[in-house]
Amino acid sequence: MARDPGGMATGARGRGQDRPAIDDEVWLGGLALLLASASDAVYCEDSGGRITHWNRSAERLFGRSADAVMGMLSAGLYPEHRQDERAFLSRRVDAGEVVEGYETEIRRHDGLVVPVELTACPIKGAGRTAVGAWVPVRDVTEQKVAEATLADWASRIDEAEELAHVGLWLWDQASGSVQMSRGLHRILGVDPHDFDGTLETYIGFSPPEDAAPLAAAMQEAYETSASFEREYRVVRRGPPHWVYARGEPVLNAVGSTVGLRGVVQDVTERKQSEAALLEHTAQMSEQATHDALTGLPNRSLFLRRLGDALARSAGTDEQVAVLFVDLDGFKLVNDSLGHAVGDSVLVALAGRIRSVLRPTDTVARFGGDEFTIVCESLPNEDYVLGIVERVGQAVSVPLRLDDGVEVSITTSIGIAFATGAEDNPEELLRDADVAMYRAKAQGRARATVFDAAMHTQAAERLETVSRLRGAADRGELRLYYQPQVSLDRSEVVGVEALIRWEHPERGLVLPDQFIPLAEEAQLIGPIGRWVLEEACRQAVEWQRQRPGLAPLKMAVNVSASQLTQGDMVTTTARILRDTGMDPASLCLEITEGVLMGDADGSLGALRGLKELGVTVAVDDFGMGYSSLAYLQDFPVDILKVDRAFVARLDPSLPQRKALVAVVIDLAHALGQIAIAEGVETVEQLDDLISLGCDIGQGYLFGRPQAAGIWAP
Repeated sequence: MARDPGGMATGARGRGQDRPAIDDEVWLGGLALLLASASDAVYCEDSGGRITHWNRSAERLFGRSADAVMGMLSAGLYPEHRQDERAFLSRRVDAGEVVEGYETEIRRHDGLVVPVELTACPIKGAGRTAVGAWVPVRDVTEQKVAEATLADWASRIDEAEELAHVGLWLWDQASGSVQMSRGLHRILGVDPHDFDGTLETYIGFSPPEDAAPLAAAMQEAYETSASFEREYRVVRRGPPHWVYARGEPVLNAVGSTVGLRGVVQDVTERKQSEAALLEHTAQMSEQATHDALTGLPNRSLFLRRLGDALARSAGTDEQVAVLFVDLDGFKLVNDSLGHAVGDSVLVALAGRIRSVLRPTDTVARFGGDEFTIVCESLPNEDYVLGIVERVGQAVSVPLRLDDGVEVSITTSIGIAFATGAEDNPEELLRDADVAMYRAKAQGRARATVFDAAMHTQAAERLETVSRLRGAADRGELRLYYQPQVSLDRSEVVGVEALIRWEHPERGLVLPDQFIPLAEEAQLIGPIGRWVLEEACRQAVEWQRQRPGLAPLKMAVNVSASQLTQGDMVTTTARILRDTGMDPASLCLEITEGVLMGDADGSLGALRGLKELGVTVAVDDFGMGYSSLAYLQDFPVDILKVDRAFVARLDPSLPQRKALVAVVIDLAHALGQIAIAEGVETVEQLDDLISLGCDIGQGYLFGRPQAAGIWAP
């Protein structure tokens, strides 16, 4: 590509026959002047690649003077890693091709590599072949920096969009096209190559029920030049995502709306969190107002619905009633079969109760084995009796458990009717509760309607419990002792300690009038400990007064809660140690029901007591439901024949004597002692002696007396 003035001149003249001929030197001089005045660096090279022209801008760009580069190969202007490109470029120019806007790099004289954009134009000779080239070169450093900055900003924006889960969009109304940022493509799950850029397609990324409102909102925003906000779903790969879109009008120079633009944010996580929070709130609300086991309303929700029912009935002839339902004997199921079985029974019975009620009735689990029902819109008071009957029948149907065991349970139901606008939900519920306790006291498996007298009795019960709470501390509790006599030796061998309450107003109160209340109020623990400690102290005192004589056996009654509460063994051991009582002289009496109520718990406690050396007796034997197998396994020393069997002994009715004989023989067969309770006549005594009974106790031998009155 050597300099060929003739070729250049020929090439110039060949552009038109009508152009006046120009001398080659003049032409070259004009070209040199043009190159010299160009703002871009320009150099010329011949067919051999040697530089023939070099303008001032080239001197500044390359840092080389014209004298220094004339005749040097132009390849030396480019760094080594660009030489292959340089050779390819030369081949294209030699082939007569004009190469425009080629981006490459040059190396300055000081070694600095500079990005450039060049154009290579062939200089053609007479044969129209390239004899050289002139090469304009432009420094694009600033442009590259700007492009890099722009690319960096675009990358930053893209990163920001991805981090913030946002994307940008622009709709041009005239063309109908929609442009989306990369962030929006990600949110929509759309490949940019698969998006045709139309508004219809953009809106179609949402399901029809969301797309129509979105299109309407955008149309309204365009027509009114207003902004809009919407939350809607977009259909993408996988489950739909929720987005929040905000748009605003795009105005031209005269203020007319020509389109819309906006931002879209992926709010799927927020919507999921909101849904989870709503679900959690609903669950918390459900837990706060419903029983976790049965799913029935709890006490708070029941009272709220009862209040609503009372408000609706105000001023009408319709009746509102509250039923308080207690499951008779459920504690035995729970204690003997376990709490898991007890829970399944509660769930089954709750379903039965709910199934026989009207849609307008509400049944709630009040706690434990108690349920409450509010019945509204009753035409009269008699109508509720039919509901009570259905509930009782539903519960009483035997329930067969998974292991084949059949459970039969009855109900005691208290009924309280609303009387007017002054009715209070809490008070109405209390009245039904009082009536339920009356039903249980009357024999269970029945229903009782509340009356005013019950309220008085309930108040008295409350006062009794309150006074009983501090009776031991005030010194109001007393122990009376009844002798136990050996029937073959006719001598006192023991005593049974029987509690009395010296009430300041009511006088001496018998145990059957306050012990059940103490059980319900959970006062039996401290009372029982007082009885045991006082009885042991008295036994030790009597033994001190009878030196040289055999110690008396001190019998003390133990309740179910005392036996199974967990500290009976340690409490007994402490009292024996503190009082100096011989364990062999202490007999703890438990009823047949206590023995069977919690077999595992009772067995563990009894074994612990036996290890202390204490004697164990089964009180009131024959009136309950002991299994002989259980009786054989329990560490029992004494069977006490219930007073009901003894009272019915009659020489003219030998079968009654036979029942007592069976109990006495059973005790002896198990290696135990038989004690008969309630011996009041000589005839009874004679029968018991003839049957081989070991010990007798009753009025015939002595009534219960205080320690200061009766002494062994």
